[in-house]
Amino acid sequence: MTKKTMIFSIGILMAVGFMSSSVTAQSFPTSFTYQGQVEIAESPVNENCDFRFTLWNDLAATAPANQVGATQTLNGVAVEDGVFTVNLDFGAGVFDGSERYLEISVACPSGQPYQTLSPRQEIHPTPYAQTAGEALSAQTAINADAADSVDWTNVQNIPSGFADNVDNTGSDGTDHVHSSLDAPDGDPVEAVKVEDDGSVGFGKQDAFGSAVDDQSSSGGTTAITGDSHWQSFTAGVDGRLTSIVLPLETGSLIVHVPNLFLYEGEGKNGTLLGVAVRTINANQSGDFSFNFGTPPTVLEGSVYTWALAGTTDLNFFRSESNPYPGGMAETGGDHDYNFTTRVEPSIKVPRMVLDTSGNLGVGTQSPTGRLHVTGSSGDGSVVLPSSSISSTEMVNEPGIVQVTGEVGSIFFKQTIATAEINAPASGFVWACATGDANLSFGVNQAVVGFIELQAEDSSGYDTVIRNYSGAAGDFVDPYHLSGVFPVTAGTHSFTVTVDSDDGSSFILSDTRLVLMYFPTAYGTVTSPPEVTK
Repeated sequence: MTKKTMIFSIGILMAVGFMSSSVTAQSFPTSFTYQGQVEIAESPVNENCDFRFTLWNDLAATAPANQVGATQTLNGVAVEDGVFTVNLDFGAGVFDGSERYLEISVACPSGQPYQTLSPRQEIHPTPYAQTAGEALSAQTAINADAADSVDWTNVQNIPSGFADNVDNTGSDGTDHVHSSLDAPDGDPVEAVKVEDDGSVGFGKQDAFGSAVDDQSSSGGTTAITGDSHWQSFTAGVDGRLTSIVLPLETGSLIVHVPNLFLYEGEGKNGTLLGVAVRTINANQSGDFSFNFGTPPTVLEGSVYTWALAGTTDLNFFRSESNPYPGGMAETGGDHDYNFTTRVEPSIKVPRMVLDTSGNLGVGTQSPTGRLHVTGSSGDGSVVLPSSSISSTEMVNEPGIVQVTGEVGSIFFKQTIATAEINAPASGFVWACATGDANLSFGVNQAVVGFIELQAEDSSGYDTVIRNYSGAAGDFVDPYHLSGVFPVTAGTHSFTVTVDSDDGSSFILSDTRLVLMYFPTAYGTVTSPPEVTK
């Protein structure tokens, strides 16, 4: 029997149907087209042949565990001029990026024994296969670009932030999704926010905005006088009611002192929330504002009532056509008095602000220094941990200098202690010198001495130690000198000296000289007087 030599030439792999715009991720095809060439004795085959295809994860392994997917057997495949084309489908998930090898067995003509070709052919992705995963997304993008919009109708499980189909709003409806972060539970919104100028706000605290007109009624021309009248209204915003404005006319009385009362609810039976009093001269007309010293809080949607007292010889005005739907006059729902309420709306402001200059404000929206701390009810302090700064560290901090000095028996002027301090800018230095003068007396002996605290470029302060004793003995006389010295930027020296004009003898001990610098922003301090003796 003549042995046939079969040559199998592998063609390219081609994925079909990938570029259809109707294909979804769930229906991505697993079949592909395979094309090859069969030759017998170097001549192209022109007859029907049987083919068997198996897929493996190894070039040579034959164990069943190494086979991937099902065996594909195709009988009676037409081969023309040696070329054949078949569709293969090894199932979903077989091409997961791992190595794959295709083994082909051929029987030509059909019905003959299979001959397995060796070696197995490694399957490499073609350009189409490499991009097939992106093709679906790309086609969607092309379609969306062509339509200038994206249809959300078929998108499921849309996050709540996209509920309006536009990714530009936060939970409070404002456009801050790209410039701020809300708290995880949604309150507060804009817990961290970057403003248009680049400043950053942190946290939120309650505050009040500038007063605005809230509720009003106008157009009434009926003049009304007397103390039994009132008008109810419904607050339009949460906030503080700072004032109620009424158009009034006064008569010939020299002075009118009307009082405006604010009640909770409709009518004058509710809780009294505030009283506003003002003085109006005779024969005046116009809009008059009744300002509350302590503005009462009003809530959006709640009803309140204002009433006037002390209105003898004073007219206010009423409409007979019910122009204000949020309340009524005491005469019924068809009447309303002319009025306007002014409210400072409740707002949220950052607890801390970092502005574009690098200034950090805590409790203020407009910091004026690198750290600017303010607070309500006097709570504007900066609290440090009790163990953060020790007394020794404070002595060595910039702006604080402390030295000690000792001196023995004194018969002429001597320097006891000297200290220098560096002022970064014009300001003031507070200097303090303390110590003990140890005096030794003979019988009927007087001791006189001068201790001076002085800056090298300024006047200073002094004290006189003067004692007399009729009996011999040792005595201790404490001394204390302090003063404030104006300084310019630079290094300044301060000294403590002692002098005994009459040759008296005494000993100074435990001398301590402390210097502290303060910038001028803390206040104005005048120069100390000249030292005189």
